[in-house]
Amino acid sequence: MKCATSFFDRGVFIKSVLRFWPIWAIYAFVWMLVLPASLIDVLARAPSDAARIVLQSVEITAAWLCPLAACGAAMAVFSHMYSERSAGFFAALPVRREALFVSLCAAGLLPLLGANLLAFAAALAVEALFGATGIAALGQWLGAVTLMTLCYFGIAVLCAQLTGHLVVMPILFIVLGVVASSLGNMALVVPDMFCYGYVSNGAGIADLFSPFVCMMLKLTVEYRENEVYALNGWPYLIAYGLVGIALLPVSMALYKRRNMESAGDVVAIGPVKPAFKYICGMAAAFILGNLFYTVPFGTSPEGGAGQAIIYSICMAAGAFVGCFGADMLLNKSFGVFGRPRRYIGWGVVSLLCLAIVFTCELDVTGYEDRVPESSEVQSVRVSAGGVTVNFYEEDSIALAIEAHESAVEAKSENESDEAYSSASATHLNIDYTLRGGGELAREYRVAYNGAADTLDILEELMNSREGIEARKSLSIPVTVNTVEEARVVFSPDALEPELVQLTVEEAMELYRDCILPDMRDGTIGIVWYRMDDDYYNSVYDCRIEIDLKRSYNLPVSDSFYTVPTIWSERTNEWLTEHGIELKTLAESGETA
Repeated sequence: MKCATSFFDRGVFIKSVLRFWPIWAIYAFVWMLVLPASLIDVLARAPSDAARIVLQSVEITAAWLCPLAACGAAMAVFSHMYSERSAGFFAALPVRREALFVSLCAAGLLPLLGANLLAFAAALAVEALFGATGIAALGQWLGAVTLMTLCYFGIAVLCAQLTGHLVVMPILFIVLGVVASSLGNMALVVPDMFCYGYVSNGAGIADLFSPFVCMMLKLTVEYRENEVYALNGWPYLIAYGLVGIALLPVSMALYKRRNMESAGDVVAIGPVKPAFKYICGMAAAFILGNLFYTVPFGTSPEGGAGQAIIYSICMAAGAFVGCFGADMLLNKSFGVFGRPRRYIGWGVVSLLCLAIVFTCELDVTGYEDRVPESSEVQSVRVSAGGVTVNFYEEDSIALAIEAHESAVEAKSENESDEAYSSASATHLNIDYTLRGGGELAREYRVAYNGAADTLDILEELMNSREGIEARKSLSIPVTVNTVEEARVVFSPDALEPELVQLTVEEAMELYRDCILPDMRDGTIGIVWYRMDDDYYNSVYDCRIEIDLKRSYNLPVSDSFYTVPTIWSERTNEWLTEHGIELKTLAESGETA
């Protein structure tokens, strides 16, 4: 008669649960404080906030409590693998490896899920006591926390199999939770330094492989209507929960084939050791390499291929520290420099770093020269010198593209040391919204005294009819009921400036009959990017300010200001008639 194969051992399960009961007790206690206890106060003061408080506990508390508890649980139930004596004892038990693994996983996971149910039931009882019906929010809380527990426990169990060292296990757990996003962000440092016009959009898809990062970014609480709150990010929660479950069979396969003699090893699985070395080498290359370069040379490389070579050497030095540091950990010895084969991994990482740097420096991908056609662009957002405008008209989009092309052609002068001085350059950001639904963004420092016409084109763009209207548009209309205060500040001589207060009627007349027509003519509200003699001889040392305010349910305020020029005839005539002496900046003693 055949005996049935057992995948569970009751004795191992019960003993593990009882042995590590403080972990489950602390986890349950924290949730009882965060959920039922806090709900008592909220329901007594503001019952409508109960759903928000419940769901925000997922966004705030569960983000750190679930991974901490899952890591602690996995580290506890598999702690026998980190001591040779305990490993030998478990290996001698008359229990199959599969049964041991399932029993230990159950002992670590089920108490956590039970604590979640306990907190859920207690919170439900509190709400029933106060006559509230928050089952929808509590149901979302239970589902989200359960999925997060499954995800992090699956990752923690995998980490427990990969290492034989108790201290390394939580470090590895944290690293696996953020490594993809971190490496993605570190890799973006290189194009940011060597790719002209580069704009970083973050790690992007790499964040999806870093559950710690992705959950923090995607889990948010949204207010909808009628005091109803909902938790966003369910696709990510479900996906990560399924990943956590899928990692358990993988971990069991590793547990079955793991050598118990690997207790104390930093990496317990042989095939993983090369990957560990390469990851350490790449991380050190980006982190230490960037440090080795920026300390003596700064963050703005200029000089073409020469600087790229120096940066590659710095990355190779960082990779050397990472690769051989990993070798020391794997071999438990400092004597790792004698075998020539160990230099192969370092060489591979160094060549990969060299390829990344020169791919950016030589613009192999064509990123730097990519300028969209007018027909591709739906709208463009241009920010230059602290002024930001969204343009939608075809003529404006064509001018923005022309400014972009000019900045691309002026790469050499815009990458000069002088351009990287904030006082000698204008920061330019161009963000296109393409008709196909895509986006294209570039960022430049435009040299102030450069020979290129980029700044002249930007002035033409910003001072176009659409540009002036967008920059000078107000959220509150200028009416008799909205003008709170108006003034004109001017300098008739080299002494202190004078201030003239305007009545509401005067402000209305000046704005409606003079400033608006002059703005439509493009003679006032002008942006200047070159502070040359033309600027000082064309702009008056005078400022018009109008403060606006209106109140409905809540007070709203806005303000308008502008500076008259020698071409704003209507405004100049009104100011002169009201006793305000106009002098250009040059006449007031200011020069370029």
